[in-house]
Amino acid sequence: MRAYAIALTICAHLARLEPSWDRWVYAFWLGGGVDLFFAISGFVITRSLLDLKRRTARPSILSIIKPFWIRRIYRLWPAAICWAFASVILSIFFNRLGLFGTVEGTLTFALAGIGQFANLYGAVCSAPNATHPCEFSSLAVYWSLSLEEQFYLLAPFALLFLPRKFFVLLLILIAGSQLFLTRDWPSALWFFRTDALCFGVLIGLTSEKTAIIRVAHSILDRKILRATLVGALLIALIGVASPGVVPFYNGAIALIAAALVFIASFDRDYIVQSNLLKRVTNWLGARSFSLYLTHLLAFFAARELYARLRTMSVEGPVQISSVVAIAILLTIVLTEFSYRVIEVPCRNKGRRRAERMLTADAEGDQPRRERAVADAARQ
Repeated sequence: MRAYAIALTICAHLARLEPSWDRWVYAFWLGGGVDLFFAISGFVITRSLLDLKRRTARPSILSIIKPFWIRRIYRLWPAAICWAFASVILSIFFNRLGLFGTVEGTLTFALAGIGQFANLYGAVCSAPNATHPCEFSSLAVYWSLSLEEQFYLLAPFALLFLPRKFFVLLLILIAGSQLFLTRDWPSALWFFRTDALCFGVLIGLTSEKTAIIRVAHSILDRKILRATLVGALLIALIGVASPGVVPFYNGAIALIAAALVFIASFDRDYIVQSNLLKRVTNWLGARSFSLYLTHLLAFFAARELYARLRTMSVEGPVQISSVVAIAILLTIVLTEFSYRVIEVPCRNKGRRRAERMLTADAEGDQPRRERAVADAARQ
């Protein structure tokens, strides 16, 4: 699902590589890939928190939040900070065509992204009466990262302190209140699309013993029916992304993304059966975060590099095949560098630190358990 989400997102941004392609990528641009990422994150983070709660000897807000946040910080921040400052540097030294924006505008948005409030800043500076319009440039994707980070900040508290039924009801109300809203770019509501996140959390909270799981199994175990349903959902995620097709297309996309994550959550190869396709999607999915961060930077850098190679002016003719080839090469190189040099080592370090915290918590609780057993024996 991550592979499909990043593929949709890259298609959505192809007009940044060649502006004339905008009419062809319009449907991709209206959120399908990002909302699918949101639904995946809601599901994965909820299962991660529930697993931490089960593994913690004395579940408390600190014993769960500390290892959870450590893992998320090491997982996301190093790569995000690296490529934010890379965009600022390129705006200073590699910006003949102005694609990376002004230094001031790029630096401002980079700091908003690093501070995890790029969606708030985007909503303010995109308003019709904004005195300083946004310069998203190659950092446009950071608004969604900020929204997810805000979710990671609040989710543990809600999961720990709210009664399960009340939490589920709250999620349904938050998601339901957005379904029929129009959230066009760049309206303020665009930057706070939390319905897909809420659906992902609800899927993560769903017990395997519920009736809906049993019914879903009976449907998805039928090969022809499953293939038809999955194929229709994959196509619909793109097909409904237009106000002309579905007036509440944002909500429809969130529902379809949630349905795909629900099917994938069974972990029974319901979506991908081919071993070759699995290898391809696993490779893309593993690098989806680095690819998400680097592809726009690679697109703009390709156009800037081509301009220098051809020593042409901004108005000069562009050989789009050459630009595409450079963009593909740069995207692969930057993504692989980010994944292998930054993302994986930092993620592993964060995972080790979180494990040490959990181990220390369990060992610290051992004397208490021993005393409790001894007291029970005496009684």
